[in-house]
Amino acid sequence: MTGELFVIEDWWYPEQQTPGSTSLARYRCPACGYERLICSPTHRIDKGGTVTPSAVCAFPGCTFHKYIVLKGWPTPPMVDEDGS
Repeated sequence: MTGELFVIEDWWYPEQQTPGSTSLARYRCPACGYERLICSPTHRIDKGGTVTPSAVCAFPGCTFHKYIVLKGWPTPPMVDEDGS
């Protein structure tokens, strides 16, 4: 991995984790606000919150493509609306 890490402060765990789920975390793209999933096996999150490989926003027209780190991992700074 090369380059500077982009810190994602706006992230949380998926609302529901079902057996076999691959969703690790959710975040909002800092460029466009589109909600994104970090899923395995495509991505991994190390104990410091660094996500590999890089994150690419899939929203049409958004060009966000950076290496990211989830601030505070594994304790999310946000909770779902239901308080979980």
